[in-house]
Amino acid sequence: MPYKGWKTITVKDEVYDYFQGRWLKEKDEYREQGITSFSGFVTKLLFEMIKQEEFPHLRHINTYENRVIIGDRRTDSIVLVYLREDGVAWCDKDEEKNCDHVKFALSLPQVQEAYRRKGLKIPET
Repeated sequence: MPYKGWKTITVKDEVYDYFQGRWLKEKDEYREQGITSFSGFVTKLLFEMIKQEEFPHLRHINTYENRVIIGDRRTDSIVLVYLREDGVAWCDKDEEKNCDHVKFALSLPQVQEAYRRKGLKIPET
């Protein structure tokens, strides 16, 4: 029985073996990012897939201190999203807090974790 808020899915052995093999090779790197379990690793990969479908023109380049660096293929540009101390995420390109860049940045697990560590609520966009 899964924990509250979690679901169990069944996958073919080959799919499980692929992800398990990747986890075993890369777990030290992912643990540095705060991902400490195989299920957390698979969840992260699934969220990345969802982001790619929702924002196919955006890619995460880096997260550093209070900013997220995003590549925008549509405009062929690099965009900074600043994470302010008051919890507001601000896009320097669009000069607003409710654009695709901000939505994408706020969907990143490491950004969500940073908000949780600071005791901030992730803004609604």
